[in-house]
Amino acid sequence: MANMRISQALSMGMLAIIFAGITAESSVTCADVGTKLGSCLGYAQNGGTVSGACCGGVKELKTEAATAEDRRAACECIKTFVQKIPGIKQDLMAGIPDKCGVSISFPISISIDCSK
Repeated sequence: MANMRISQALSMGMLAIIFAGITAESSVTCADVGTKLGSCLGYAQNGGTVSGACCGGVKELKTEAATAEDRRAACECIKTFVQKIPGIKQDLMAGIPDKCGVSISFPISISIDCSK
């Protein structure tokens, strides 16, 4: 259990470092995305049950990404998140919105073209 917490803390630190250098012309920032989806890391890396905090973050992010520009920015941030954080299982990450009962306008995938 302690090892899992350490792993999650390290992953959150990596999120902060990765997203600190990414900017977008949008009201949605990568720091916001990292904060909102950070609680999803445990599930995305290890499976199990999606936490209420994770689902809450997904719902908040959907609400905040109100414009096409915001959704593109969130998409790019999530794509980077999936590519850069070690141990993330893409299939688990991609299934989080469904598990939370949230419909998003793009699939979570490293191959997604966020400009469309």
